Amino acid sequence: MINTIKKIFLDNQAFKIENFNYVANSDNINGFVALDTREGKTGLFMVIEVNELNVLLNENEVLYETFYSELRGEEYYLPEFNKNISLIILLDTQLPIEQKIKRQIFEIEENPFYFKKYVLQYTEEQHNDLIEKCEDITTENLRNLVLNVDFEEFKKDISVNNYVNLLLNLYVKLPFLNVPYSAQELPDLTETIMEILGQNSDFQDLNEYREKVLAGIDNNIYDLFNIPEKLNENE
Repeated sequence: MINTIKKIFLDNQAFKIENFNYVANSDNINGFVALDTREGKTGLFMVIEVNELNVLLNENEVLYETFYSELRGEEYYLPEFNKNISLIILLDTQLPIEQKIKRQIFEIEENPFYFKKYVLQYTEEQHNDLIEKCEDITTENLRNLVLNVDFEEFKKDISVNNYVNLLLNLYVKLPFLNVPYSAQELPDLTETIMEILGQNSDFQDLNEYREKVLAGIDNNIYDLFNIPEKLNENE
């Protein structure tokens, strides 16, 4: 999956891929860094792949500090990146997604320290299906896939384990991907993604919704997504 995400960054042509030495020398974490080279933009994306989210929770949050410290030591790091770092976390999971994992995802994405955080969960079946449908992973091909999704059919079973779920999740979790739409298509696409997230929203478009959630709006995140704040001990 991480190679697929790297292809999306590379095809965008606005990003320069760099190695992250700490991750490169790790046995448990795979990843890379992408520098935003767009005019007027100064930002850095760190993409990592993990087997479980526990490494980024509770006492293990020290890993964020380690990432930040190690990044600042890289030759390509600029002071302007200090408040413009995004961490994209790839997680291979299974459907249905456990409540425990849902809560972990929101806990991580709510964490305001060091950098913005996005958890992109997917299944192997979804990933394989996306590669088969897309053939060559490019932003243009992803855009065409979105525009050709039969959303009315998809909304009949939004938990279906195929490429559509992953495709829509990519547009939610990768901030530089712009949702393709015509004036008629936007409501259907936004409504479908909201249903996938279990959210009834008054936001007028997906980008507004995403920015408000990731910026930490006043609403309690667990109430917003109907996630229990306390789990049973066996969950």
